[in-house]
Amino acid sequence: RGLSGVEDGGLVPLENLRPLNVDNFVVNQHIYDFGLATSNSWYSDSTLGNDLFIGFYRPFFRYVYNEKHTFNARGKFGIKHWDKTPATGKKDLMVGTLEVFGADLDFRKHQLNVGRRYYRIGRGLLFNNFADGLEYVFLHRYLNLKLQATYSGDYGNNCTISIQGCGGGSNPLDIVPNRSIDANVANAGKRVFIATEFTGPALIAGTRMFGLALYSKDMIEEGSATKKTAFNPYYGGLGIRGFIVNSDYRYTLEGIYQGGKSYDTSNNETSINAYAAQAEVKVTLPFLQKTIQPNLLTQVAVGSGDDKTSVSQASGSNKGGVDTGFYYFGSYSGGLALKPRLSNLQVYRIGFSIKPLYHFYNFREIGFITNFSYYRKMIAAAAISDSTAVHNANSNSSQSGNPVDNANVGAALDIAVIYNVSSDVKFFYAVGLFKPGEAYPDKNSTGGDGRAMRTTHFVSLSLQF
Repeated sequence: RGLSGVEDGGLVPLENLRPLNVDNFVVNQHIYDFGLATSNSWYSDSTLGNDLFIGFYRPFFRYVYNEKHTFNARGKFGIKHWDKTPATGKKDLMVGTLEVFGADLDFRKHQLNVGRRYYRIGRGLLFNNFADGLEYVFLHRYLNLKLQATYSGDYGNNCTISIQGCGGGSNPLDIVPNRSIDANVANAGKRVFIATEFTGPALIAGTRMFGLALYSKDMIEEGSATKKTAFNPYYGGLGIRGFIVNSDYRYTLEGIYQGGKSYDTSNNETSINAYAAQAEVKVTLPFLQKTIQPNLLTQVAVGSGDDKTSVSQASGSNKGGVDTGFYYFGSYSGGLALKPRLSNLQVYRIGFSIKPLYHFYNFREIGFITNFSYYRKMIAAAAISDSTAVHNANSNSSQSGNPVDNANVGAALDIAVIYNVSSDVKFFYAVGLFKPGEAYPDKNSTGGDGRAMRTTHFVSLSLQF
């Protein structure tokens, strides 16, 4: 009391805002929660010429002690069915695993999370996946600190976790709640990760500085193998986030440096000198907020490139010299039809979202999202995550007959419809279009149009009961 206008519904001045007092009175000493979460999805890609059904069924159990300490266990049973037998792998596959098993212990300013769970650092680019380990979080008005020590299991033989699947590995695909379906996630393999993240106090205009660091140790034993592929990188990043003038104009800037050791194609140990950067501005448009809630998003992201034969192979593909290709173990959301990795790539995106029926209570959670993306290579002659974006003899050529390298990867359009029917029922549909640019050959390997439009559809219905 005593704040002018508060009793009459007025706003509280920022300088008078205080955290609510913590009520230590426990109503329920023991809370039990169990059920089944299901996700049934259909995926179609014009490039693959095939349709894929993906079913995930996750039985879960949760126990909360004294309304603070939570213990979780969750299994995952997955089904994959291709409409046509793919060139590699099986037409049908069923797998099961223990996805989550651990505890989240809350001691107010101190939190300890242990066991198999979902771990994330920063915006999720460096690491954003399931692992076994522990995480300590310290919360203070002047400093938020996170420390992680984790181990990633082997998620399949030579298997990149992605929406398409992995050709018959023990873990054929991985669709995770709250992670974008267009994220191309690297297979971490057998690795130890040591990471830290900090966020500073709120300054002028809500500005907060943040930083992160990650070291990864390769645990693969190569023995007497003639091909060396050990990859031991470290990362350091700094960023800033806040708002411009008011909280309707929010921004985030993040830069990451990558160092460490790798091997080239001649088995020589090389140094890593790579980088990535992301910038994002979100605008809550000042009109029609009570009817359609329009929002605008702009993003720019870059990942340094190298003369590697493959950006998805962390080590052993650099032709020699310093390895300048950015490689990461997390995820980057870059478009449904291309699903690029942020390596040797520049991405420029603009997006718009609305809730067209927000004024009607029963349909207020129907949302439409549109994103337009433009892609360019950092090094025109080098590879990106789509290996077909390399000129060949059928490409546009110079007068001498040599292929002409071009940095224009192309443009994409993504349109999505989201309907959160209730907290237990969610519907999602997305269509992605990608038009390859001059970085692709005129003719593909089968003689067809190498720059034909690519179309991808994804439909999902999630239930929890």
